[in-house]
Amino acid sequence: MNSLNIEWMAPEFEHRPKGIHWYWASILIAVMILGFAVWQNNFLFGFFVVVAEILVITWANREPQMMNFSITSGGVGINKEKLYPYSEMESFGIDENTEADWLDLQLHFHKRFRPDVKLRVARDRAGVVKEALGSYVSQIEYKTSFLDAIENYLRF
Repeated sequence: MNSLNIEWMAPEFEHRPKGIHWYWASILIAVMILGFAVWQNNFLFGFFVVVAEILVITWANREPQMMNFSITSGGVGINKEKLYPYSEMESFGIDENTEADWLDLQLHFHKRFRPDVKLRVARDRAGVVKEALGSYVSQIEYKTSFLDAIENYLRF
């Protein structure tokens, strides 16, 4: 069997710049939820809201790191640290219905409670990646999850 080795670099996630209005809206919503928690005398929930808002503000401005991805005869690798073997994968899908330069590659697994893994692929490399993965696992139509739709709407 031929030795397969396709490598590329891509951002960790899609960065969506946020304006000052986004941050003020986030803080306003957190204050309203915090007020509800105080009104209900649920101070543990109030503490959780404060911690969650601090994390949201911190993560919202984070720039994505460039990651190394690879497709080998053993599986799909991320940063030479994590390898997803083909034996654990059920299928994959590529979101080609976007005008963006980076496409989403979603790996689906056999295990029911294992979450899908989403990688980024440059549009010009998508054909090579699709062909290589297609020889090991089946390709299905890319479906945007409900959480992805909320994330896109909130620009997070």
